[in-house]
Formats: sequence, structure tokens, C-alpha cells
Amino acid sequence: MYFGFRDICVSYGSRPILDGVTMDFARGSITTIIGPNGCGKSTLLKTVSRTVVPASGEVVLEDRPITAYSVKAVAQRVAYLPQIRMSPRDIDIRTLVSYGRYPYRVPGRRQTKEDAEAIDRALALAGLEGMGSRLLNNLSGGEKQRAWIAMTICQSPEILLLDEPTTHLDIGYQLEVLELVRDLRQKLGITVVMVLHDMNFTARYSDCIYVLKDRAVQCRGTPAEIIEPETMRRIFSIGARILVDEKNGCPLLIPEKLPADETQ
Repeated sequence: MYFGFRDICVSYGSRPILDGVTMDFARGSITTIIGPNGCGKSTLLKTVSRTVVPASGEVVLEDRPITAYSVKAVAQRVAYLPQIRMSPRDIDIRTLVSYGRYPYRVPGRRQTKEDAEAIDRALALAGLEGMGSRLLNNLSGGEKQRAWIAMTICQSPEILLLDEPTTHLDIGYQLEVLELVRDLRQKLGITVVMVLHDMNFTARYSDCIYVLKDRAVQCRGTPAEIIEPETMRRIFSIGARILVDEKNGCPLLIPEKLPADETQ
């Protein structure tokens, strides 16, 4: 296994959250995890950053448990952007992005030429070139999210984890962010794993989809295999009319209310 989860079990106190979850992410792919609210999607990603420690099972990186690597070694290869983030109100974009260089810095040594070049590159890739001095607090929602993504790219990761990267953004910024994610995959060859709620964006930007519900993986497949009426009914208790987005080559979901006798 290049990267993924093997038999992950997590409980909060006496309440089980994940029970034997296994996922395998192909190198260079974009994989999206979907499922109802509270099904454990964010908890699963947190096991990679070790902010959540599974009761059993393991995160795997190149056929080894991620715990076999140092925290610094993992940070040089895997970047994780959580849904909830905190930063000082008066921080500028360049300073935020520079935090991505921490896994490479030597204590007591100032920022190197290599660090500065990595920051410049991340800003350019995120479409923020020339904006480094702008305060994060003065940015639009889309600009702010691009700044955070630039910080993760500054880590020079081969794997990028994004927990609901479009949350609280209007549809224009959601599109902007997901186009950036796909562009980064194409330019850098990184592996992307993200959590999304919008089924149509999931269909459009994913190579593979995992469906999580009732503490376990319910199914896995391509957008055409997952975004279909029976899966939508079983997982989200909705009806679904499926059209074809010919331009983007993916299914297009029109949600519908199920009759009362068909709801779960």
C-alpha cells in the first residue's frame, strides 16, 4: 500500500466512531471521502496527523505504519489542512506560507535561500504572487483558503489531505479552490485526499470516491459508480436523478425528496 488506512478503529470514550476502516489511495490520484455528517470523516484524517490515536489499526505510508516515521519525516511528505484553523489576525500571507517550511528548518538557523524559494513557488502556484504582504484578515474567503493551501504546498508534500476545503465559501470560491487543487495535482503530481459534501463537485474533481457511514466503508468506486440513485438513497436517504455532464465527463446529481415509505 502506497498510502492509506488499514483496519482503523477509533472511539471517543465508550462511543465507537470508526470500526475497521480500510482505504487505499493510489499515487497521484484525487480521492474524495463522502458520507453523512458525524460519520467520522474528519476523525479519520486526524489519525494521520496523530491528533487522534486509533485504538487499533494503522495509517500506512509505503507499506509501513506511519508511526515508524518521525513526525518531521511525515511532515516533509504529508501535508494536512484541517477544517478549523487558527492564526493571528495581523499575520500576512507570506508569513503564513513560511510556516510550511518548519519540517525542514534547523533550530537556531534563519530562513535559508531554499526556504525563500519554496515560499515564492508556493505563492505562485496558489495564484498569490505579489500578494505576500497582504494581511490574512483582509482577504476574501477564496484568497484566504488559497493562502492556507499555499502553506501546505510550501511543505513540498507528496500527499495533501484537505478536510472540507470549500466550507463557508460561496460557489464561486468553491470552484476556484477545487480548480486549484486539481491544478496542483497536475503540476506537482501529488496525491490528494479530501473530504467534501457537495456531490457534484465530488463527481467532477475525483478519480475515486470512498463512502463512509455507520463507522465503516460502505463502498468505493469511480464517480459514475458512486453518484447513482441507489447509493444516494442508501447513504443519504435522498432520491437522485442522474444526468451526464458531457463537458466534464462525470455524473450530475439532481437531488429529490424520497417518498415517506422509502426513507430510512
